[in-house]
Amino acid sequence: MPVAGRIVHRINGRWILVGGLTFMFLGMRMFWSIDLTSTFWYLATARFLQGFGVGFLFISVAAAAYSTMPAEHMGQATGLYNLVRNEAGSIGIALASTLLANRAQFHQGRLVEGLNPFNPIYSGRLHAAGRLLSRAAALDPGSARAVAVGLLYRQAQVQATVMAYIDVFVFMTGVLVLFFPLIPLLRTAAAKAPPAAGE
Repeated sequence: MPVAGRIVHRINGRWILVGGLTFMFLGMRMFWSIDLTSTFWYLATARFLQGFGVGFLFISVAAAAYSTMPAEHMGQATGLYNLVRNEAGSIGIALASTLLANRAQFHQGRLVEGLNPFNPIYSGRLHAAGRLLSRAAALDPGSARAVAVGLLYRQAQVQATVMAYIDVFVFMTGVLVLFFPLIPLLRTAAAKAPPAAGE
């Protein structure tokens, strides 16, 4: 935000918007590759790029919205701009949450298809987990097998959630790309340098 605020009067708002969308694209593109082994610094870098781009995006859009607005209509324009921004944000959050829930169910359904006794990999993991639980927790074979089944199912749920988040980021990235062709249509006031001290 501070960086965008300093350059908004020096650079055409369209270029600031391009920079903001580019940083957001890079950040969200990094989220396509997340998994359960992703490090904190990888996630922090992706989030930093995304947040850095949001700052440029908000500043440039707000400057464009108010730069060509007559002073007598500034109050109404501010209220309308805030209303549209809040409503659009609410719609975006609802859409992302719905997509996340639907895709998590989809991926969970696909993953649990392999959790059956006819799958040799599943049977091997289940047997190994049952033996480990029997020794570590002193459980009888039946109880150990039940706990192992629950652990493997829980792992499938976690994997499905991660895959659903990736789907949401892919969708958001696609929506973001659609805004690039609209940038030339943005009306902005001519960029000018801020007045020198003492003027």
